[in-house]
Amino acid sequence: MLGLCRRVFPHAEGHKFYIEHWATSLYFNKIREVGAVLAENGFFPEADDVFYLNIHEVRSAISDLGLAWAGGAPARGVVYWPPRVARRKEILATLAECLGNRTQTAKKLGISRRALIYKLRAIEGETQG
Repeated sequence: MLGLCRRVFPHAEGHKFYIEHWATSLYFNKIREVGAVLAENGFFPEADDVFYLNIHEVRSAISDLGLAWAGGAPARGVVYWPPRVARRKEILATLAECLGNRTQTAKKLGISRRALIYKLRAIEGETQG
């Protein structure tokens, strides 16, 4: 039995690795499809902009689009999301430019370090803000 375990274990680890990557790829491809639908309806300029929303915001955007479609009214997300996504792109680009230094990033953006941390947490989904 021990010999069988030694022979099979390396393959089990590799299999787990590939299955996890496969599942992650499926998830991100499905989110890209959601982003494409939202982008088609004017929520963002590009489909990949959906990745600037946290999970709560994605749910809200999908609900907004569905309710607008069902009610025959324009979606509010067309006005709501573009400036927020643009600001988040700016924040993350500045953070990358400053090599992750939050103090320098906050100074460049003209906000306090605490406000920057709050905004980063909102992007990550730790708060619904």
